[in-house]
Formats: sequence, C-alpha cells, structure tokens
Amino acid sequence: MFKITSRWTGVEEFIAKVEKRIPEAQQKLRQFVYEDANNIMTEAKQGVPVDTGTLKSSGFVPLPTETESGGVKIEIGFGGPAGTGNMSGDTNSTPAGYATYVHEDLQAHHTVGHAKFLEIPFRKYAQTFVSRLQTFLSR
Repeated sequence: MFKITSRWTGVEEFIAKVEKRIPEAQQKLRQFVYEDANNIMTEAKQGVPVDTGTLKSSGFVPLPTETESGGVKIEIGFGGPAGTGNMSGDTNSTPAGYATYVHEDLQAHHTVGHAKFLEIPFRKYAQTFVSRLQTFLSR
C-alpha cells in the first residue's frame, strides 16, 4: 500500500491576513465603481437628447453602497427633481418616467442626442469591466 499524507500549517494566519485586507479591498472596489460610473455618465451625457437641457442636467451618480452580501453596488441614471420641469401634463408622470420614455423611444427624432443614451455607454464599459478592474487593483 502507498500512502501520502500532507499537513498544512499557517492556514489560520493566512485567513486572518486575508480578512484584515477585506475592508481595504472593498474601499478600492467602491472607488473603482464610482470612477467607472462617472465615466459612463460622462459618455451618457454626450448622447442624451437635449431640448431644454433639463434631462441632461438630471444625470446622477451617487456614492456606491454595500450590498447585504458584502458586495458593492451603484445605481446611476437620469431623472429626479431636475427632470420635473420637462414632463408632459400627465399627472401620473414621474421625473424618472420622463427620462425612461426619452431613453427608450427609438422612433423619436432628436436634433441633439439619441435614444439609449445610458445603455450604450454602459454596455461598452461592461465589455471591459474585468480587465479594467484588474488594472485598477494593480496600481
């Protein structure tokens, strides 16, 4: 009979070192996500349809938050209080609804900007997310 036995030492110390670095890693991830979201918003604002400028100025990028599982999330978009003055007379409309309508209306003709003004840069950035994150974390 042939038998191989191995013994690992230092596992507890290794785990403790990794756990100590989690807050630092989360902070770096929050920073990356925030910078990335701002880059997406910059490109989105270049494509947003402009009539009065209200929709363009309603773009928002809040600080990232932590998820229940310890991840990081951020929700960027257009609408909110700045979008209110540019809504139709429909009393059921919301500022966010106005932004959604303009974003999704592929049939509308805009002299400045285009539909899918947020989705297009988001999809572009999503294609290289992992490689950009790796580059960011290695600096």
